[in-house]
Amino acid sequence: MLKQYFNWYEQQLIGRKLLAVNVFSTLVACIILILLTAYSINKVQRNQLLESTSANSKILSDVLTKPLIAGDLNATQAILLSLARDEFVQHAMVLGLDGQPIAQFHRSDKNAHAITNTTLLMTQAKGADFKFSWTELFYMQTIMVRDQHIGYFYTEENIIPLYKKTLLFTLLIVVATVIAATTGLLLANKLQKKLMAPLYQIIDLMHELVDKNDYSHRANITTQDEMGELAKGINLMLDKINYRERSLGNELKNKIEAEKRLDKLAHYDVITQLPNRQFFNHSLARSAMQIGVEQTNFSLMFIDLDNFKAVNDTHGHHIGDMLLLKVGEILKSAVREQDMVARLGGDEFGVILNNCSRPEDATAVGRKIISQVSMLSHIDGKQVRIGASIGVSMFPLDADTVDFLLQNADTAMYHAKQNGKNNVKFFKPEMLMHTNKRATIESDLRKAISGNELFLEYQPQFNTDDFGIFGVEALVRWRHPSLGFVMPNEFISIAEETGLIVPMGEWILAHACKQVKVWRDQGIHLTIAVNVSNRQFRESSLVERFMHIIEKTGADPRWIELELTESTLLGNSEKVKATIVELRQQGFKIVLDNFGTGYSSLSSLQQLPISKIKIDRSFIAEIDQNKENSMIARTIIAMGDSLEIQVIAEGVENRGQLECLIECGCNYGQGFYVSPAVNSEKVLQLINESNQQKSTNQIAFDEMDFLVMNA
Repeated sequence: MLKQYFNWYEQQLIGRKLLAVNVFSTLVACIILILLTAYSINKVQRNQLLESTSANSKILSDVLTKPLIAGDLNATQAILLSLARDEFVQHAMVLGLDGQPIAQFHRSDKNAHAITNTTLLMTQAKGADFKFSWTELFYMQTIMVRDQHIGYFYTEENIIPLYKKTLLFTLLIVVATVIAATTGLLLANKLQKKLMAPLYQIIDLMHELVDKNDYSHRANITTQDEMGELAKGINLMLDKINYRERSLGNELKNKIEAEKRLDKLAHYDVITQLPNRQFFNHSLARSAMQIGVEQTNFSLMFIDLDNFKAVNDTHGHHIGDMLLLKVGEILKSAVREQDMVARLGGDEFGVILNNCSRPEDATAVGRKIISQVSMLSHIDGKQVRIGASIGVSMFPLDADTVDFLLQNADTAMYHAKQNGKNNVKFFKPEMLMHTNKRATIESDLRKAISGNELFLEYQPQFNTDDFGIFGVEALVRWRHPSLGFVMPNEFISIAEETGLIVPMGEWILAHACKQVKVWRDQGIHLTIAVNVSNRQFRESSLVERFMHIIEKTGADPRWIELELTESTLLGNSEKVKATIVELRQQGFKIVLDNFGTGYSSLSSLQQLPISKIKIDRSFIAEIDQNKENSMIARTIIAMGDSLEIQVIAEGVENRGQLECLIECGCNYGQGFYVSPAVNSEKVLQLINESNQQKSTNQIAFDEMDFLVMNA
């Protein structure tokens, strides 16, 4: 039924729909009005009855006090019989304090008789209680004498007469409402026809326009309502149709330009304005397809920026974006017009060198790129230092599909990073073996940490004057069950990338703490330096984890040195400072490793509790031959002395380096000249040999002094 009504409604004209809506809304409004009126009338009558009952009950309660006090049952019943004049009262009674009826009245039986139950519960408080049911009002009034209640007056009143009055009033309202609604609907119907007349005129106009394609007609409606506005709008639309037809050519041109802009957004990078990865892959496939037609080879360069993430984290994305834009300009200037440069995402770029089949040509371009990128030192006043690792694969020499060509270039780029970064590597098939080995290392590294495959070796740190060993640096080693001894430079970087450096770093610290505890118990006073990676240091619970290791191993943190790289201090954030200060307060010594290669400032060293700095091995390598390296080392040593920070040189490998360091005032060293990293037993042997050498030297000096004194 309801569905049929809706189907009928959908098929009607707007005029009939409006009439139907008016009828329905009027009907609903009338029903709601009648119901609310009936409810309100009944509510008012109930309240009036309750007020009347309350007043009468109070009066009777006062009248009943004397008979109750005197125990006059006849007088009490006589008073109750007076309720017969009230048409609403059906039953009434007087109750004693024990709840037993003393006297009662019932409209059907005015003589006294026993009461079996009462509808209302007696109240123990002063006052009255009442309750409405569908047909009756139950009322209980406490009878009081001088604030002492001596009984109860209870009455039941019939409220059916109220419903009759309510029904009568409701019928009158229904009749009035029907008359008013009918009159309103008849009037609305006539007004609706007049209201819809302009709309019908507009409909006729639209038929004229569609059927005859004649746009000279206009709607002749001058009313000041929505219909008038609609007519004005239609007339204005017709006026502009010819204009729109004339401007169609311009709109088409604008559309083509907009499509070009959208195409640029879809195929070009927003920051560098270079082609993006999608466009690059399309161009790469097109270059591959031209091989068979023009018989020309091409080279693919995969470029990844070195140290870009550190710059981005330190100076913010604004500087990072400006740096990417500058690198894009460098790449475009380094290649020919026929070549293509694209930003593939992040800090990765791709270059297609068309008609390039000679490795030396690609090498020249790569070196030019590396040279110019390395020369970048400042962006918007901020100091930056980046490099470029480049992998090259040649088509079709290294691959016969675009996917393999990209994969091989990426593999070559990875090898460029593994070989010191900032260089160019060409793809070679044997690199895939290395890649497979890397995948094996990555998958087995987690098991190595939890198993017994990792172990520590210790490289001694010595005094430059007498080679006395005062400490060691703990270095992790890995003996793989199938690959054999895996070099640290092969698995440390993987641990950094995968996040395994965090549990590995904790493993190293735990075993170093155990070893320093063993040595201390043996009376051997050596400090052990442990490297803490940047990623590990930024863990929120670093201090808690380190102190848990200290408590578990029983080691003294004062004999543990935590070596942090300068990159860890980049940005010198308050969180970094707070962590370093907290570690120092717990007893750890803080060492700044690889000093001179990062961005540490003098203010950073003054503000942070640094115990020791280590001159990077790159400055020590040619310190006896390169005056610039010697000057840098001398400056770092002087700065350490002025700040009362110990300075140790790492990478001391020959006598010339050692003598130059002594001349520069460096008192501490570490390197192969004294010993490579060795196991704990060998460390003890080196200490014994050092002590014996000291004794021999002391005896020789004593004998020389004796000869001099007796000469």
